Amino acid sequence: MALSGAARRAAAVLPVLLVLALLTAWRPPLAAAEALSVEFTDVPGAVVGARYSFGGTAPEAVSVEVSTDGGARWQSAAVEAGTWRHAFTPTSSGPAELRVRAYDQGGAVATASATAQVAPRECPCGLWTDDDRPRVEDLSDGAALELGVRWQAASDGYVRGVRFYKGPGNTGTHTGSLWTASGELLATGTFHDETSAGWQTLLFAQPVAVAGNTTHVVSYLSPTGHFSADTGYFTDSARHLEPLTGLRSGVEGVNGVFRSGPGFPSQGGQHANYWVDVVWAPEPGADTRAPEPATTDPSAGTGSVPLTSAITATYDEVVDPASAALAVTGPNGQVPGTTSVTGTIVRFTPSSALAPATTYTATARARDASGNQSAPHNWVFTTGSPRASACPCTVWADFARPAEPATLDTAPVELGAKVRFAGRGEVLGVRFYKGPGNTGTHTGSLWSANGLLLASGTFTDETTTGWQTLTFLNPVSVQANTTYVVSYFAPRGRYSVSPDFFAAEAGYGPVRALSSGTDGPNGVYHYGGGFPSDSYNRSNYWVDVVYRSGLNGDTTAPVVESHTPEVVPLSGTVSVTYSETIDPASPRVWLTDPAGATLHGTTSLSDDQRTVTWQPEAPLSPGTRYTATAIVADLNGNASTPAVWSLTTDPTPVCPCSLFSGATVPTITSAPDNGSYELGVRFKVTYNGHVTGVRFYKGTDNTGTHTGTLWTITGTPLATGTFVGETASGWQTLLFSTPVPVRAGTSYVASYTAPNGHFAVNHNYFQSVDVSSPPLTAPRNAWDTPNGVYAAGGGFPTTAHQGNNYWVDVTYTFSGDQTPPAPLGHTPLADALEVDLNSPLTATYDEPIDVTATAFTVQDSGGAPITGTVTRTQDGHTVTWTPTTPLAPGTRHTVHVRAADETGNPAPELNWSFTTTATS
Repeated sequence: MALSGAARRAAAVLPVLLVLALLTAWRPPLAAAEALSVEFTDVPGAVVGARYSFGGTAPEAVSVEVSTDGGARWQSAAVEAGTWRHAFTPTSSGPAELRVRAYDQGGAVATASATAQVAPRECPCGLWTDDDRPRVEDLSDGAALELGVRWQAASDGYVRGVRFYKGPGNTGTHTGSLWTASGELLATGTFHDETSAGWQTLLFAQPVAVAGNTTHVVSYLSPTGHFSADTGYFTDSARHLEPLTGLRSGVEGVNGVFRSGPGFPSQGGQHANYWVDVVWAPEPGADTRAPEPATTDPSAGTGSVPLTSAITATYDEVVDPASAALAVTGPNGQVPGTTSVTGTIVRFTPSSALAPATTYTATARARDASGNQSAPHNWVFTTGSPRASACPCTVWADFARPAEPATLDTAPVELGAKVRFAGRGEVLGVRFYKGPGNTGTHTGSLWSANGLLLASGTFTDETTTGWQTLTFLNPVSVQANTTYVVSYFAPRGRYSVSPDFFAAEAGYGPVRALSSGTDGPNGVYHYGGGFPSDSYNRSNYWVDVVYRSGLNGDTTAPVVESHTPEVVPLSGTVSVTYSETIDPASPRVWLTDPAGATLHGTTSLSDDQRTVTWQPEAPLSPGTRYTATAIVADLNGNASTPAVWSLTTDPTPVCPCSLFSGATVPTITSAPDNGSYELGVRFKVTYNGHVTGVRFYKGTDNTGTHTGTLWTITGTPLATGTFVGETASGWQTLLFSTPVPVRAGTSYVASYTAPNGHFAVNHNYFQSVDVSSPPLTAPRNAWDTPNGVYAAGGGFPTTAHQGNNYWVDVTYTFSGDQTPPAPLGHTPLADALEVDLNSPLTATYDEPIDVTATAFTVQDSGGAPITGTVTRTQDGHTVTWTPTTPLAPGTRHTVHVRAADETGNPAPELNWSFTTTATS
């Protein structure tokens, strides 16, 4: 087909147009480089740690990248109208190699380089600048935390203080500390004049010298558990800002460290930056810092302050004695007294006791050795009140203090104590001891023993620390010797505590807090609030009751008219008669043995309700002097003054017999020690006989299989066995398969194994008294006769600790012959006169006597013993005492003979007197 003329002309022109189009679109590289350019026009000097900006021109560029480390890493720069600019913070001094590269739309690139001189920064300085901010400013753990960072300095220098970044919820009093890498505390202090958020700084009283390239830890305590954090901050890189480095995790352990509660932070899990910083400088610097009060005693806002307390202000550095002053002012003006200075402590001692229930203002000021004068420091405290002679009354005085005023536990918790009253009366309110940090709104409650709420209310007008009192809207009537629970709610924890306090009861007058084991454990709590029924370690949480007796206008207490007997049979009773009718629920009567252990029994009331009779739970020990105590209340709740008297039991034993009465209950029935022990007692018998078994007192926590053993004094086991049929608590008895013969006057040890600890104990029981329960004795603890013996893990017990009694006992019987010898006569006769000075003395019985078990005592008129020898006749019936030297002429002598037969049965004691001839 032939083309038309127009078509032929178009075909001829098309190649030319294509060439022209390509020529128009393509630009040679040399021409592009000449059009795209980049250069530095602003390269000022820089300083480590200061924000640094540099820039230049880049016509035709659509993007610009810069490097501040010679091209190792690149970042985008800001580009506008043919210029570019970039900012960064130099971390090291010296020349900084700056690089820039610019790109146009076609991807062409142009480059340039420059050098910036970075000067060292001026110190004091830290790891971070004031412009640095955490990603997350406020997190909460809910409990107090110590948070820290591991760091090094490139050269020797001084740590002047600590910084931390504070988020809006990080409230409370913060402390800062410097530690060695191993946890030795080098300096600490309290942050003052904090802002609501941002960087906070503490300067130590004295700068601390630190070596270069040596790891230290700085930390701060967040009492509320709020903190700032960047998780993973130290995982792969360090924080370097010359001359300081926050170490990368893995270099000398993890970084980003913490601890629950105050102390050295060594835990780490998320390599987090908790935004704690150091204040470091190459030199200590001039001392321009005034002393700051670190603590005061009493602290600001404290109540219940003792009336004779010295008032102190402790500063964070040594103060100049000539400049220090501490004044105390009350309602009547300045309190007279003297001020003294010891190192960092300024002390004011009042000339006389402070007034009770009075608010005082203390003012302290001081100057250090460099002449820096502190601002006056003012604080207020309130004194307590001595106990009144009559109720209303409380268990503890205003001046009683807990062992630990404030725990670190911050969980909301209800804390309480079980109490009883001597008589009917009214509970007016609840008290609790408040330590530092125990903040929030507190409520107080009174409960029945089974959890019925009887009254509650809210505490108001609290002091910062000390005893706080709530008075119920209406008094609550309570009954005698009935258990109640008083409690308070601590919404933020931080409660006061004294561990193992309720091993014994506490009380005053008619009100008492029960010992653990009396109606269950004492020292009770419940997390979250509500009736407190949980317990731990017999702890006292310092909750108290306000009680009033004297109903119906009657304020006269019963008075003792008589008590009987002075000598009581082993299974006898004790009675006390009062001047008026007694509330049947009120009587409390108990006996204590010579070492102070308590014996339990039951009480009954006479028909006229005036005489109380006490019956021991088990026979008393023979020949023992007990102390009886009785407390009662009348029908209107007036409690009697405790009646206290002594009584002695019949000395004649009834065997089988033991060292301790089965009515005895140890002060501590289950010690908190859970180790495995062999616990024992050293003892002797007066007469030959047999040990038939071993006893021990068991508390409810003393679990596991128990074994009992009788040993010679040198550690040879004579018999052993396993206790079976045990009760949950109380005295447990093991009877050996074969009774073991024992000799009079020979020492033995009886013991039992407590595999899980929690043994019964009375501290210092054997420290000052011998236990005598005829025919058994246990000597007091001494270097040559240790008693209250034990062995950790088991085996023969030989170690003693302060004469503790672990309540181990034996069962003993006389030999098969149970008939005691009967006295047939003695010479000379009773009240005989003109007795020859060399005359032997005799005592004759109806059967042979064991001369080794005979005590033949002769005394002169002044009671001094006279030496002599004791023999017996061939038939053994007569015991003869022959004086070593002639008796004194014309002198009245007294004779005491205690004897036993050959099987250990004791004869009645013989006692008589005679007078020697007047001539020799």
